[in-house]
Amino acid sequence: APGEQAAKVKTGMQDNEVEPMLSGRAYLASNCTVGASSQEDMGALKLLGKTLRYSVDMSGAGCGCLAQLHLAPMRHATKISQCGDFHCDVSGSCGNRCPEVAVQDANQYAWSTSLHVLNDTRGISVGYGGTREGTGRRNWDDSSYGPGAGCIDTHWPFNVAVSFLVDGAGELDGMQVFLSQDTHDCVLSARIDMYNFQSRDGLREFSATLDMGVTPVVSYRSSDDLQWLDGVGADGKGPCIRDAPEACPASVRFYGFGISDAAGVQTSVGNTEGSSFKGAIAGIHDFLEERARKKVTEEIHAEVEREEIKHNGMSDCVGDCNMHLGNKRPSGPYIEMKSQNIEWQVTINVFIRSAKSFESDVLGMKLVGQVIMGKREGDWVKLENEAGYVAVHREGVNFLEERVVTYEKIFAGNCHHAGLFPIEDQFTCRKAGFALGYFDGKVNLYSGNQKRPEGCYIFHGGLWVAENPANRGNGAMGVREPICSSRPYPTTTTTTTTTTSTTNTNTVTSTTTTTTTWGSPSLFCFCVMMRSTYEYGLVREQVRQRVGIFSTCDEHAVFSQDAPFSLGKLSHGKGAEVKAQWFQKARVGKSEDGTAGNALLFVHVFKAIKRDGRFRKLDWTIKADPDAVVLPERIRKHLSRVTNPFSYLVNCNKMNYKPPFPMIFGAFEAFSSEALVKFLDQGGVERCMRELPYQKFGEDKFMGNCMKILHAHEFDDFQVLADQRCLGANCRDGVAGAYHDFKGIKEWFQCWGQATST
Repeated sequence: APGEQAAKVKTGMQDNEVEPMLSGRAYLASNCTVGASSQEDMGALKLLGKTLRYSVDMSGAGCGCLAQLHLAPMRHATKISQCGDFHCDVSGSCGNRCPEVAVQDANQYAWSTSLHVLNDTRGISVGYGGTREGTGRRNWDDSSYGPGAGCIDTHWPFNVAVSFLVDGAGELDGMQVFLSQDTHDCVLSARIDMYNFQSRDGLREFSATLDMGVTPVVSYRSSDDLQWLDGVGADGKGPCIRDAPEACPASVRFYGFGISDAAGVQTSVGNTEGSSFKGAIAGIHDFLEERARKKVTEEIHAEVEREEIKHNGMSDCVGDCNMHLGNKRPSGPYIEMKSQNIEWQVTINVFIRSAKSFESDVLGMKLVGQVIMGKREGDWVKLENEAGYVAVHREGVNFLEERVVTYEKIFAGNCHHAGLFPIEDQFTCRKAGFALGYFDGKVNLYSGNQKRPEGCYIFHGGLWVAENPANRGNGAMGVREPICSSRPYPTTTTTTTTTTSTTNTNTVTSTTTTTTTWGSPSLFCFCVMMRSTYEYGLVREQVRQRVGIFSTCDEHAVFSQDAPFSLGKLSHGKGAEVKAQWFQKARVGKSEDGTAGNALLFVHVFKAIKRDGRFRKLDWTIKADPDAVVLPERIRKHLSRVTNPFSYLVNCNKMNYKPPFPMIFGAFEAFSSEALVKFLDQGGVERCMRELPYQKFGEDKFMGNCMKILHAHEFDDFQVLADQRCLGANCRDGVAGAYHDFKGIKEWFQCWGQATST
């Protein structure tokens, strides 16, 4: 807008990449003149009868975020705008008004493609999303477009094609948009083939506009007033109840631009129109790189000269190696990530065998909690980094659990900042490196005292592991870039014991493998939240102050149908970042008890918990509402009395055993690991959905009845939860492990203070 400072827009030569930062805007130009704006420099793509193609990555850009690609006849603007350039649009945001093709107004939840002749700010649009008035765009729905959707899963990049179709006379006959994704076979499409505004033929007007040439404009912004794009609409079927611009990520990415004939297939950007994109981006790079190339190159050369690489398995540096280049590189950073990698975690101590037989020789043992690499061969896993085989299961007993992980190389911060985990052993490091394309057969170990990234990292194309514990928490350091995993690994420690006899001194080195020390019983605590409600601010403050489930639960997680998004860092920004995990949303009706009929929604939550996997290795899984004040140490005292490992908690007896009491009150629930394994891993959830009218149930009633069907042991404890809807909530009682409900931040922390001071 006029008078506002715009944010930066990054560009990359590879794939014609354009990455606008939040509040950033850029347009295609034939020439880039720093500090000046020339009308003749504006790009003028003639798209009549053509198809514009590109790819976009909007991961994390949820409700309240807006990624745009518009086309406007800027070369033909009659005057310089109030923004100091020749920008024009239908709304006159910079003072100049013109017709406009909004190829993309979108975020992860909504998409709009629209046409606007001069003075028609509403225009005609297709796609999916709400509006302030009326129903909104319903060409698609949230099952086909959105996070986790079956056709366009906006957690990941996808492809866009917009065709400007012509009739036999060469006039615009319609505009059609296609969305596709490499990982799905389906294509979403929608078409505008009629457009009338105040007795004007909109398509005919756009024939002239497209014929004289239009300038692509890429921008990215946030707002709490985007209900015209992503609101629920009059029918309630739109995606977003409320916009949350404070959660928008720093940037979005457009790339892979190209132009082809409207009836043709993708062509190289070497054609006349496509080369305009490449030429414009090259012009920007010429200016920026000419200014920075010399300094960056000199710093990198200095770094290399200071490094004496010793591939002796001990050190990658001599002398003073503390020089860091930050994020400077000759070419811009890009994501290196590989998903769907298989690892195996030991669930019960198991022998390593010389062959795929329980009668074969024992070569060693793998301990519970260890993560091993190998390839499955029938009921056995052949180890990758050592000789031998490990059984997956025997007679119904599982020794190994398959886990699917993502490896990612990061360019700034440490693994925890990225919501990931460091890799600290050389075998996993090599597997991750190979997955990312670093085919270094040897992983070098650095045990020196110079600062290095924690665990596994890449240095000049080679794989390294920093062994010194002093590097814990260290992140990327210039050309040393960590490789991280989406799943944690057990810790190992090496100790040296020295014994002295009367004749000599013998030094004996032994390696002891230890797993993380959990509380007793151990707790995996989670909550489910909606980002568009009060819960977002409440959970963020709990994270910031590291209280509730984020205090002393052994593991914690947050699940949201709006995820992924960040909830900030623990301990006033000094701890690890907490990121919400996504689950598939479901429509919530009214239960037979008059409460929310949310059983199916929480079935989807528990399926996300199954993907997370941590519930299997801890004694109890705790579900707590965001407005429940949770004290994990008290919960441990209550659950320590449970003697049956196949148990679930019943926490309310409001009517003194008069049916339906006692029952589960859903603000706080507890299930043993064995109970959830039966529910999630052994067909329990499918059985319960077959045998119960879950559509009429709230989640707590569904889980209580399901546990009975699965013959889990009911553990009654009517003091563990103090709920205002059951027997009341006195935060000073000194007994309960959870108090409910306290929706305001002030009220929640007042109860927390009273409970913890008792």
